[in-house]
Amino acid sequence: MSTRMNRAGVATLLAVICCAMAAPLSGGAQGGVTSLSGRLIRYEDLEQEAIPIGGSLEAAMVSLDYDVDEMPLVYSEDFDGDGVPDYLMGSPEGRLCGTAGCPYVFIDGASLDTLGEFFGTVAVLDGKVNQFPVIQTVSRRDFETTNLNTFVFDGEVYRLVSHALLGSAGTDAWIETLAPER
Repeated sequence: MSTRMNRAGVATLLAVICCAMAAPLSGGAQGGVTSLSGRLIRYEDLEQEAIPIGGSLEAAMVSLDYDVDEMPLVYSEDFDGDGVPDYLMGSPEGRLCGTAGCPYVFIDGASLDTLGEFFGTVAVLDGKVNQFPVIQTVSRRDFETTNLNTFVFDGEVYRLVSHALLGSAGTDAWIETLAPER
């Protein structure tokens, strides 16, 4: 099934891809990287929250290594503006986290369906495509390089639309731009 994006969605998508590709491997923060706007959501931002069971929520909890009776760790916010909080769920007690980051599952609050799976440090950008925010993740690849992945919502699920490698200066600039107070 193909999903058509409106003109504003395509413009946002192109701007995000340009920003994501601005500093591959060079480690520099030149180009569009410093023009990003959004916020980082780190593992320590997650809180235990009772959320209703339904949709693909149970399968998401199993994939993140939850026991049957555990309350999920989530960051909740109404990302799509429908009046129902959506959830970014992480693994319990950081069980599946490592030096490259942590796994996350994005759950639509209205349907409780999984809309995306991400790994690393997650940033929710201010730009939206199909009413959901653009998501970027960084995850350590090795000592000198970091993966920068950009995802957009295609109307059904989040899809990877851009991948770049950042040097340490590029990664630092990305984090500083999205979380200057940390």
